[in-house]
Amino acid sequence: MSMMTALFNTRVWSEQQEKSKPDISFRKLLVCLLPFGIALIAADAMATKADEIQAGKIIYESRCLGCHTVEANNIGPRHANVFGRKAGSIADFEYSPALRNARIVWNEKTLDRWLQDPEAYIPGQQMDVSVSKDGDRKNLIAYLKTLSTKSSKLNKP
Repeated sequence: MSMMTALFNTRVWSEQQEKSKPDISFRKLLVCLLPFGIALIAADAMATKADEIQAGKIIYESRCLGCHTVEANNIGPRHANVFGRKAGSIADFEYSPALRNARIVWNEKTLDRWLQDPEAYIPGQQMDVSVSKDGDRKNLIAYLKTLSTKSSKLNKP
């Protein structure tokens, strides 16, 4: 085969290969792959949140159940529907005057401050337990949030 024939065949073959390539632009590829990327990020976030909730449940069971339960008052008030509830507002629980008169609604921020140092947050309250580690508080709050649902039978303060 001559050099000229080889070059011709190579060029023809290259042109045929070029024509057979799919017409995929970067933009089309991005549009196709973007939903998968978003789904992966969302799945990772949900898995992380589930891990936080599970870790919070373990902390709750080891640190809180001695005085609190989810559904009934004990030494401390019940924790069902704690999110959005005014501090010291459960009618059938005897709170300290400090907590009963506190103008606090429980949310992520107020629970974080409370759990970090209850006495510093509401002087004169009666809870003598704190959660010093930021991550533990975050996880515990994530778990407590799961106990607060609109559909709960225990939705009343």
